[in-house]
Formats: sequence, C-alpha cells, structure tokens
Amino acid sequence: MTIPSIANPDLDILFANQPRWNLPDYRRRGFHNLHTTMRYAMSLRAPRVLPLRKQIDWTIGDRPDVARFLAMPHFSAFVVVCGERILYERYAPDFGPDRPHPIMSITKTTLNLMLG
Repeated sequence: MTIPSIANPDLDILFANQPRWNLPDYRRRGFHNLHTTMRYAMSLRAPRVLPLRKQIDWTIGDRPDVARFLAMPHFSAFVVVCGERILYERYAPDFGPDRPHPIMSITKTTLNLMLG
C-alpha cells in the first residue's frame, strides 16, 4: 500500500532548476528559515567561545555607505566586531540576534571582500 503524499513546497524544484526556497519571491523567507527547511547539515561547534562585550559606536550607522546598506530591502543583519568588542549591530524588523543566520558559500566571498 502506498501512502499518498505531496512534494514539500519549499524543496520542490520549480523554476531554473531551483527549489522554491531559493527563488526570488521566497528567498528572504527561505534564508531566514533555512535551519527549519533543511533537514541534514554538517555543524561544527567550537569547544570554547569568545565572550563579546558591547561598546557601540553609533556613528557607524550614520555613515552614508552603511546607511545605504542598512536601507536595502534584502538587508537582514549587520554586525561590526573588533577583537572582543561589538562596535555596532543592527537587524531587520523580521530578523534579530536570536535568529540563526545561514552561512553559505557566498559568505566566504563577501567576508574576503570586506576584509580585503
């Protein structure tokens, strides 16, 4: 006997060989909820963590280049860390410091551009 089922709409391949969660109309929700959509992953945890303390410099958010980035519709989160100090942090209304942010292959490229 076969149990009737339907494809998971977030994982179903729809357009351009992409699953729905990764299509433009669904991508923001897809990235914000990737930890609930994907069932299998490799996760590494450090045995020790670096405690961070806030020392906010509000002028960072006033910089025109930063303000432009924070106003983008695809913005989720922005954190500036130096050593063990959080110098600035800002989150989109539908995101926050309590939400996991997926780290995918684009993260390495972006980080290298930012640090370079």
